[in-house]
Amino acid sequence: MTDPVVPALAGLVGLALGSFLNVCVARWPLGRSVVRPRSACLACSANVRWYDQIPVVNWFLLRGRCRRCDARVSLSYPLVEAAGAAICVLVVLTRGLSLEVATAGFFLLVLLGIALTDARFYLIPDQFSLGGAAAGLALSLAPGGITPGSAALGAVVGFGGMWLVGTAGTWLLARARPGRLDQAGREHDQGRRRARDARGVRVLATPRGQLAALLPVLPVMVLAGWWFGPAGVAAAVAAGAAALAVLVAWVEGLDEDADATASVSPAVPVRPQDPAYLEHPVHPHDPARAVAPAAVLGGGDVKMMALVGAFTGPWGVVLTVFLGALAGLLAYLKLRLLLGTRHLVPLGVFLAVGGAITLWWGQALIDWYLGMSGLT
Repeated sequence: MTDPVVPALAGLVGLALGSFLNVCVARWPLGRSVVRPRSACLACSANVRWYDQIPVVNWFLLRGRCRRCDARVSLSYPLVEAAGAAICVLVVLTRGLSLEVATAGFFLLVLLGIALTDARFYLIPDQFSLGGAAAGLALSLAPGGITPGSAALGAVVGFGGMWLVGTAGTWLLARARPGRLDQAGREHDQGRRRARDARGVRVLATPRGQLAALLPVLPVMVLAGWWFGPAGVAAAVAAGAAALAVLVAWVEGLDEDADATASVSPAVPVRPQDPAYLEHPVHPHDPARAVAPAAVLGGGDVKMMALVGAFTGPWGVVLTVFLGALAGLLAYLKLRLLLGTRHLVPLGVFLAVGGAITLWWGQALIDWYLGMSGLT
């Protein structure tokens, strides 16, 4: 595509979609509407004026602060907006103007939303998973791309396969090692407290540390642009901004753990229906943020695979699970080595990575494997 106007317009659309995605990520885990009330500062509750809602630009103009009360505004907001713009530019540059562009862009943005909510809250809202799966099935009815039969089969395989794995794994673990799930929850809480106090995590909790983490992306962007052209730059920006936004969300989740635990007495449990909770929502569950897993796989992960299957088909489900499990294992081992802690892995983050890779290179990877194994 040689006309620069089209990717520029795609970038503007992506900025708007990224801004809306920020609203979804902030409100859906808390059970709130994305329509009402208007955007407001979380610290002083002042409505954010329209001229302070220009994606990316306003965050830097206001130096990452609220205009009224000077409270910090998370760096994840402009990062998600930049990632949304880069995703839309990338799909337009690589897939041209077609319905497949909308399908791929929608899928990638939903995966980003899932990664952000799972990293911060250990929760995948149904609006992303089941709502996204329904959208995938609807989009499969249009000509081009995945067929309706493959999308439906993929959704069934994704949901049913993950449910079966989770149910069987929970049953086996309960008999082989009774009480292991409760122990894992306690280890997870202890690990997050230790991670919060780690030096590297404390650095990432500051705006300077977060901006410094962007520096390694710059040479990658230059190399990608030199080697792959504009599409390479868009891919580097999308991957870098999304990865850092997810990391910032995870670190902010650790801070919310500390705030909730310090402000709420364990003897007085607060539920989402309590007025005090609704006035100052911290987390969709108890403010103590204790994680007590009831199964080896969360229900959100199971529903998410219905979404992945609806967009990538049954073989895409298999590849996504493999890549996501591998990435999650590597992340878990790295946390153990660097921080010496045990965490329950937010699997949705890594399934999102696997789903994105499957969207772009899934068929090539499957063909390579089948050819290497002699199955074709």
